[in-house]
Amino acid sequence: MSSILQAFEGEPKTVMVTDKGKTVITVEASHLRPTVAQEADEAAKLGAWLLFLAPLGIGYMIQEFNTLLGCMMAAGVVAKGPLSFCFRETAREVAKVRFTETGIEMSWNGQWRTFDRHHTHRFVLLEHDRTGAEKDDLDFQQRLGSVKGQAKPVTRYYSAAFIVAFEYFGQRFDIAEVMGRKEATAIVARLALCDEMMNGIVNSKPTVVQKPEDEWQELPGGLS
Repeated sequence: MSSILQAFEGEPKTVMVTDKGKTVITVEASHLRPTVAQEADEAAKLGAWLLFLAPLGIGYMIQEFNTLLGCMMAAGVVAKGPLSFCFRETAREVAKVRFTETGIEMSWNGQWRTFDRHHTHRFVLLEHDRTGAEKDDLDFQQRLGSVKGQAKPVTRYYSAAFIVAFEYFGQRFDIAEVMGRKEATAIVARLALCDEMMNGIVNSKPTVVQKPEDEWQELPGGLS
């Protein structure tokens, strides 16, 4: 058991329990969607601008405009990074996947759906559907900026994000949109590991005897 618990250390959060002889493994994968990351960065930018503009009113009241303006301008520039980090962390979501001995259960918007583990399935990592569109848009912006001599650094969202999906009979079910390949890969690896471990748990259980003769092995040289 200790080796199993060791395999479940770190992210994503994984808990295994046994209730009435039945094992259940639950994975809670914290992740940040690219759309939400973009919204968080925009909110951070707005917050930084508010810090930048605040001295206009405050400086007027205390008559120390120049000094305060310089301090707040610097604060506005420096604050964008920490604000963005805080907003992103606050906006993280949790995708839940539950493994039982007979099924795989997933939650979408609070609604659980169960898939039979005996049927063909796998967990996969996919490029985000909007990656190509974002790359085309960013390439256009960079070319336009180069022509105007105003090239600016860009932040990638969808092309830096991946989809963790569940394939069942060839049909795709998205589990989570995840910013960062490393984090997305870790989620897929953990889900696959839980699936394999559940297979091992099920296969290690003794089979139920259906007929009395099944309890006995046929001996060589039987009586005639």
